[in-house]
Amino acid sequence: MFSGSQRALSVTPSANFAYGLGDFTVEMWVRPTDYNSWRLLWAQTGAYNSRAYWYFLFYLDRFSGQLAIQMNPFYTLHPTAVALNVWSHVAVVRRSNIVTLYVNGVGASSFFGNSNLTDQTVRPTIGNYSILYQASGQDYQGYLTNVRVAKSAIYSANFTPSRTPFTRTSQGATNVQLLLNHRTSGTLATDSSANNLSVLNTNVAFSTLSPYTEPFVSTTPPVLVSATVTPSSTAVTEGTTITFSVASTNAANGTYYYTIEETSGGVGTLTTADFSSGALSGSFTITGNSGSFPLTVTRDLTTEGDESFSVYVRSTSITGPVLGVSPIIDITDSSINPVFTVEPGSINEGDTETFTVANVGPDGTYFFTVLNGTSADADFSAVSGSFVVSGSTGGIDNGTGSFDITTVADRATEGSQTFQVQVRSGSVSGTVVVTSAVQTINDTSLTPAFTITPASINEGSLGSFTVNNLGNAGTYFWTVLNGTTVNTDFSAVSGSFVTSTPNGNGTFTVTPVIDYTTEGAQTFQVQIRTGNISGTVILTSASVTVNDTSTTVTASGSPTTIGEPGFTTITASATAFPNGIYYWTILNGTTTNADFTATSGSFPVSNGTSGSFTVTSAIDGAVEAAETFQVQIRIDSPVGTVIATTGTLTIASNVS
Repeated sequence: MFSGSQRALSVTPSANFAYGLGDFTVEMWVRPTDYNSWRLLWAQTGAYNSRAYWYFLFYLDRFSGQLAIQMNPFYTLHPTAVALNVWSHVAVVRRSNIVTLYVNGVGASSFFGNSNLTDQTVRPTIGNYSILYQASGQDYQGYLTNVRVAKSAIYSANFTPSRTPFTRTSQGATNVQLLLNHRTSGTLATDSSANNLSVLNTNVAFSTLSPYTEPFVSTTPPVLVSATVTPSSTAVTEGTTITFSVASTNAANGTYYYTIEETSGGVGTLTTADFSSGALSGSFTITGNSGSFPLTVTRDLTTEGDESFSVYVRSTSITGPVLGVSPIIDITDSSINPVFTVEPGSINEGDTETFTVANVGPDGTYFFTVLNGTSADADFSAVSGSFVVSGSTGGIDNGTGSFDITTVADRATEGSQTFQVQVRSGSVSGTVVVTSAVQTINDTSLTPAFTITPASINEGSLGSFTVNNLGNAGTYFWTVLNGTTVNTDFSAVSGSFVTSTPNGNGTFTVTPVIDYTTEGAQTFQVQIRTGNISGTVILTSASVTVNDTSTTVTASGSPTTIGEPGFTTITASATAFPNGIYYWTILNGTTTNADFTATSGSFPVSNGTSGSFTVTSAIDGAVEAAETFQVQIRIDSPVGTVIATTGTLTIASNVS
């Protein structure tokens, strides 16, 4: 007896209850005392994230008391309620993937249930979800006996329930996995099948009530709805439309459903792509017990072999009860496998090769895309395109089309690379019709390299750089990549040069300037670019050193104090002072430009060490105190770079 909550009989999970796609029967006698909630008769469930999940449930519906089955993803109810406080025989049978519920021997609510029941981790349980998750308020309430579970379909039509306890072979049973007769309190949890399974009793009490000692009231058969499904043809080729006529019995006017189920006669595997609707199910209308719907078999582009299927007509939904099944329809595969008839196998960099493909499908426009292996999109002038297929004859998709693939002659010696070509329908992202064999790109380029790169350059000297294997003949560009140098350390930081032959040589010069500052050695690199001085870098030199060959220039005046008027001789000198014209300017302290006859000028250096000039003070007629100034030595112009500055010089006071 099951009374209260947290009560169950359960069996260790095993292969005995992994039905796979095979036939099975679960049956028992039940005498429920209420069904105010789901009253679980047989459950194979488990725990997931601390919650129960259903795998296979056989129970009484909480609203109506109807016998119900949930078998992922299917669900249905028997039209007859199981009476309270009297004994009823209940069973669920799967035969050839058709699942039928029986109440007191009357079968109804059949549906196509091809769930692959292979789980061996869930614990089969009678009267509750499982001992892992015992649902309070959803456990069975009442009496229950003679539980028999078999890996066979014991019943195939309506029957009169046995009035004697089940055995392993009664009613033609075979392959019985569990048999609980509940004969005495001592055998309440005893398995009488050949497996002799261990049964765990959780708070279930024995009762002497028996379905075999009480009057049996048979169930009034419900009004059953059925349908005859007749196809316009049972042997078709791809591209054919089949019309299914449905003649029903007792069917109310309204919407009904159909599903396409592959039969064992097919050698391929039916998918949604095999039908123009893009689905393996649909709906139609029955009016006056008559209805129809069309199905068009897709004329696809693949030789997959013959296939076969039946159509199941259902009520309620595409997983609802099965009302009728059509004869088997055989599909003859009329397509030919698309094939590449010309594929070069290998392509040299910079070359164009033609690909030819046959049996693509209906004449029209198709598309090709490159499928990179060790190649990249940049290795091709184009990685997709379109072409035309024509010449199909005799209703067979046997046309031919061609297209070209061009590889890019790059500047890197990277070795051979691989790719494939895919032909697609609809667009460059459409369905792949055929894929070529692996193709090889033969590497015919040479890696650019500096053959002459000076390791070091003196300030003021030319550094000559030579580079070869640049690729196509033409103009290339060079730029300085500063390390510890700056742009002002060079007479120019970019330029161009020309190569006259493919993979030829080019030469250019880089000149560091003399900056008159002792800063030590500095480093830079040179980059070769295409297009312009900000184009793609194709080569970078090793690090180059700028040798610091300049010395510090000093400047001094003599005398350091002059009168008004007066002059001082300024001498600029260095241990290595390049000959040439240099410039001087007054750096006012407390003086103004009016205090001098000239505030700037030039002077020569001709002996490689020094040069001199004079600075003359002017009479400005004013009485003033002593004033100070300095003189700066510059290169290039009176506003050029300052390379030396004298100490402070003085114009004496003219106050007496």
